[in-house]
Amino acid sequence: MPTVTKRIHVEPEVERQPGPVTVYRAEGESSSRQMRDDLIRRAERWREHFGLRAEPADLGERIVYLSESAALEVYLATDSVWWTDRSRAYQEITSDRVPGDEQAVELARRFVAGTFEPRAELRTAHVGEQVASFSDGPDTEARSQRVGVAVTLRPTLDDLDVFGPGAKVRIAFSDSEEPSDVAYFSRPVQPDGQVDVIHPYQAVERLSRDRRFTGVLEAGMELRIRRLELGYYSAGPSMSQRYLVPVYLAAGQVEGSELDADVFRLYLPAVDLGSKDMKELGVRANPTVAGSFTSF
Repeated sequence: MPTVTKRIHVEPEVERQPGPVTVYRAEGESSSRQMRDDLIRRAERWREHFGLRAEPADLGERIVYLSESAALEVYLATDSVWWTDRSRAYQEITSDRVPGDEQAVELARRFVAGTFEPRAELRTAHVGEQVASFSDGPDTEARSQRVGVAVTLRPTLDDLDVFGPGAKVRIAFSDSEEPSDVAYFSRPVQPDGQVDVIHPYQAVERLSRDRRFTGVLEAGMELRIRRLELGYYSAGPSMSQRYLVPVYLAAGQVEGSELDADVFRLYLPAVDLGSKDMKELGVRANPTVAGSFTSF
């Protein structure tokens, strides 16, 4: 197991230095008035597509439509969409019509292809089920039944995963082949040249100087990184972002902590840029998001 510093250990073996990767420029900035008006018109088209009868509530970074039966949020910075059938989503109602895992993946991909214009390749990241327990009375044994299934698809660019809260596609089903909950978080991008990436151990080594971890290391605890993967970082769907900069996803655990599950999930910049360069690229120097959207 490689030891990057005295107290930082990396389990995944890195066989070679990654080569240059493409930098992707994000489109769809909502700063201009004309662009914002165009996006608001697109929000109206999404309302019509999902069949909502509701007036829009302009919350600045997103447009919200809310009716008795459904809810729709359109994020203006990225034209991302979150729609929920409030009468069917996440309801503990027994049904024999809940799709199986393979069928759910097929239905989700078919829905995405027919509804959206996928901006990247999508791989199946996770299939999860919703299970409810039922009992006929206090003296009878409870039985569990599958009441829903959700498929999460992960965008990829050049075979690299796009990480972060702005890169998730999640389609849920309950009692039919029609979705009960749809979250399509993605942003349009265009290739804009290539950039050399630093060695993953170099990115990890910088953790020893990171103020979030210096106290941990000085206290004698150690960082054990169990996952180290090159990809791109996409900020939340309500945030404007000029570029998808390459990052290393570093996930692991703090050993020696008094907490039983002291885990971390970080996005470390994979390009050797200073704070000024990072600011010009419109990204944060330390993008460390570990689940901004709890529904995922």
